[in-house]
Amino acid sequence: MVAATTVRLVAPLAATFGVFTTLHGTSSVGGGFQGGVVVAATVVLLGFALGPRAVREEFAVARLPALAVSGVVGFAAVGVGPLAFGGRLLELGAYPIPKPAVYATELIEVAIAATVAAALVGLFFALVGDSEAQRASKTASGETPRDGVPTAEEGDDA
Repeated sequence: MVAATTVRLVAPLAATFGVFTTLHGTSSVGGGFQGGVVVAATVVLLGFALGPRAVREEFAVARLPALAVSGVVGFAAVGVGPLAFGGRLLELGAYPIPKPAVYATELIEVAIAATVAAALVGLFFALVGDSEAQRASKTASGETPRDGVPTAEEGDDA
């Protein structure tokens, strides 16, 4: 109970720090990879504290592959975009806006963060999903939930 309450209070701050780290990557330490890892770690922390099933229901876990792909597509679009303005591939200064390289790099950082966060959260739920499915199948088949080790309810009869 205390852990769940603490995580609920800390998670928004951690996620905000992840977004800050992502967006601050062009001017200081940080960037898309680090920010994506912090955001993913926040979701994993919620999964440990509240239970993976509750977090899976709250977040759109089924959409994680789409988020990962959108990050890759976003990165590619920013990299190829200068060709439309007479520039070369990844020539971010070719965009006709003030400070084009800064804003294009920010978009790339966000794309990287989306891909990294989606991949890590997806891996977490894939691993947890496998263990939940194994636990459910063992319990349904009459085996004990702890890989054949008798539980306290079964006593010392085994």
